[in-house]
Amino acid sequence: MSVVKYNGEFEPFNGQKLRISIYDCLKHRKSVTSDSESIYDTIISKIINSIDGPSIKINDLQSIVTTTLKNFDNASAVHYGAYYIKN
Repeated sequence: MSVVKYNGEFEPFNGQKLRISIYDCLKHRKSVTSDSESIYDTIISKIINSIDGPSIKINDLQSIVTTTLKNFDNASAVHYGAYYIKN
């Protein structure tokens, strides 16, 4: 799978990059490791269910991550928006 960046370029999907950003957003929680792995699995499942082809637009990926984080822990969603989404 690849990610279509803002400028239209394709970049291979990097699960480790996503995993690290989720961990960073949840590091204020005592159960950061188990929480971040559960959230990561949920996000990957949502991505797989939402794409029709071999790629996903960065906006769609960020929306899935933000919504999933917000449903779990609003502070982590705010952190993600502030540090990982370009405006």
